[in-house]
Amino acid sequence: QSAPQFRLLVVGAAEKYSLQMGDHVVSEQIVPCRACRFCLRGGYHMCVPHDIYGFHQHSQGAMATYMKYPANSINHKVSKEIPAWQAAFIEPLSCSIHAVELANIQFNDVVVIAGCGPLGLGMVAAARDKNPAKLIALDMLDWKVRKGEEKLNF
Repeated sequence: QSAPQFRLLVVGAAEKYSLQMGDHVVSEQIVPCRACRFCLRGGYHMCVPHDIYGFHQHSQGAMATYMKYPANSINHKVSKEIPAWQAAFIEPLSCSIHAVELANIQFNDVVVIAGCGPLGLGMVAAARDKNPAKLIALDMLDWKVRKGEEKLNF
């Protein structure tokens, strides 16, 4: 069983995001500095310090029951009606959809996605909605491709 990119977390009060103790929250994976030229232009995903959860000492990873978000983190409240196991896919699925949007897939394109993990299968699902001429998914492990075929009918 693979671990989700981010787990559903319980956090303390955060006026910035109108959060209260006990709210369910997902956080974007990059903690922007909000001062570099990219952040100042709204391109925080290119932030120069590029502080990502779990990769630097400033922001610990999310494989924990509780998590302390840095002051500059970008957080989103999740409805308590969404089960935790589904909410855990919000961040990786949004990354997959963003990648497909950047690819600018057209109707007659042949699309190849290398890797059938959570992000790759999210890209397969999003790319399929763009109606490419052909959609090909590759992985070193056959069972991952079969799981994608089974769940996503590609």
